[in-house]
Amino acid sequence: MVQWLVFTALALAWGSSFMFIKIGVTYVGPFTLVTGRLFIALVAIALFSWKERAALPESNKRWLQIFFLGVINLALPITLISWGEQTIDSSLAAVLNSTVPVWTVALAHPLLIDERLTRKKLLGIVLGFAGVVILVGLPTGSGNTGSPFAGSLAVAAASLSYALASIYVRYFLRDVPHTQLVLVSLISALLIMTVLMLTIEGLPNRLHPKALLAMAWLGLVGTAFAYQLFYRLIAWWGAGRATTVTYTFPVVGVLLGIVFLGEVLTVPLVVGGVLILAGVVRASRE
Repeated sequence: MVQWLVFTALALAWGSSFMFIKIGVTYVGPFTLVTGRLFIALVAIALFSWKERAALPESNKRWLQIFFLGVINLALPITLISWGEQTIDSSLAAVLNSTVPVWTVALAHPLLIDERLTRKKLLGIVLGFAGVVILVGLPTGSGNTGSPFAGSLAVAAASLSYALASIYVRYFLRDVPHTQLVLVSLISALLIMTVLMLTIEGLPNRLHPKALLAMAWLGLVGTAFAYQLFYRLIAWWGAGRATTVTYTFPVVGVLLGIVFLGEVLTVPLVVGGVLILAGVVRASRE
């Protein structure tokens, strides 16, 4: 029961993030949005860690391992999604990001002994990738200049990065406390993103209230709260099953995009989404 409550809370936290990313990149650059998000998340996690007297890694090797996790599970994927949503709708980003379980199953086969590839999983991978092919480059009427193809491809690449991170945690960091994983990986990601923000976009003169709202929601709910829940699911369920939380992203993301952002539900989006969901369901079955 507790595990499914955690699953539901995580689905809502991450599913709503696509809408807030879209709101954020309307008023501020993607690197600035991600940096602000990570800063707020780090403050929240640092306070929680101090209250819980959470221990820091004891070896340099562990520090480096978790720092790398910060790159592939935070800095890289959320920057790709934020950059991509400049040119695609939040609903399309949510559907594309739901391919994480397909990537995870495909990559887990050669890396994890207890998560082998079967015919059913292979069929799921094929269905999921067919959905991605339909969706990548789909015009969504987001109203921004730029390439929808590049934006869709960026979000798809973010899904691959998330899948690698799930396997990496399962393989190298399974016994590390969740708070320690989140805290140290946030430090790593924030250092990287601060340098990139200052180099590419510069320090913002002022921030629109909606940009601040987006940063606060993404930092507190979509990062600090959500990642602790996600690492718990990986420990309980394993990498493949834990990433099935992305089943819910299309439902939550599409509904919020339509209701609050005025996005349109198109036939290709529905067809591609159905193929991806069929793929992740099939790929995630034993």
